[in-house]
Amino acid sequence: MSTDLLVEIFGYIASAIVVASFALTSVRKLRIVNAIGAILSVIYAVIIGSYPVVLMNLVVACLDIYQL
Repeated sequence: MSTDLLVEIFGYIASAIVVASFALTSVRKLRIVNAIGAILSVIYAVIIGSYPVVLMNLVVACLDIYQL
């Protein structure tokens, strides 16, 4: 399997975690899962060099952690 494919799969997993977080009914669990997804999205965005996405997901992760 190529590195590019693995990176893309990682990005899809990060996105799926963020989307899945919104299905949770507990706000605390939502914030925890969403923060994990945002952190994974930051890692993915750094790998692909998408710095606006890095910034947005850093802000989301920080807000989730602050609200916890």
